[in-house]
Amino acid sequence: MPYQMSVPLSGDAAAALDAARTILLGQGFVVNRPRPDRLEAAGSWVSSSQHAALRGVASLQIEARGSTLSLTASMRNAIAMILFILLFPPALILVIGLVQHTSAPIRQMILPWVFIGPAVSVWIWFRTTLAIRNLLRNMQNAARPEPEQHR
Repeated sequence: MPYQMSVPLSGDAAAALDAARTILLGQGFVVNRPRPDRLEAAGSWVSSSQHAALRGVASLQIEARGSTLSLTASMRNAIAMILFILLFPPALILVIGLVQHTSAPIRQMILPWVFIGPAVSVWIWFRTTLAIRNLLRNMQNAARPEPEQHR
């Protein structure tokens, strides 16, 4: 499921893409085929929500076209974490219940996950999309020309 966003760009597109390159490399992304008007990067698998929020992005493309910065991101890592949080705890509880041959405690253990799973899933998605918006905001700031200093 691609996540797409565009923001206005006023200033130096190369400086904006250079800022993105620096940020992404610092987050463990691999930058592929940098060009003056386009940046492609791929992230690695995230095994925890304790990692930086931007790591929920599996890959992204940023393009500077005229006065617009456009970003397309693959959210596979965030989706994988969300599926794990929604499916693994209830499945584990069911397996434990089947092994122990009990049903009453299973209901009591699964019930919290009806609320916890979706809440944590929304939080992961929100953190990842906020990190993308902040990346674009930082790119906009890096592209702005420095104000002239009066002497």
